[in-house]
Amino acid sequence: FSIHTFAMLRQASTLSDTMRKFNSSMTNVLIIQAIVPLCLVVFPLIFSLIAVITNVGGPLPYSLCYLFISAHSPTHSMILLTVTPMYRKKFVEIVK
Repeated sequence: FSIHTFAMLRQASTLSDTMRKFNSSMTNVLIIQAIVPLCLVVFPLIFSLIAVITNVGGPLPYSLCYLFISAHSPTHSMILLTVTPMYRKKFVEIVK
């Protein structure tokens, strides 16, 4: 889907160069935001399942899983701020 979007953005003659760059950066953000749940949700769930099957004791494995899963939501915002140039520039202005 993203390959098709990038191809359509390259061919779009009615879009300005700025709008084309913005759409490309937003598509990059969406790709990264789609990959991040693998690390923050799927892997901890698989790890928890393995911990239950192998009868690992103690709270540490499960606490780490909860930490990763709870980091899912703020991570999306941080990705948007760091990957998109327009938002990154505005964030730097606000912080300064």
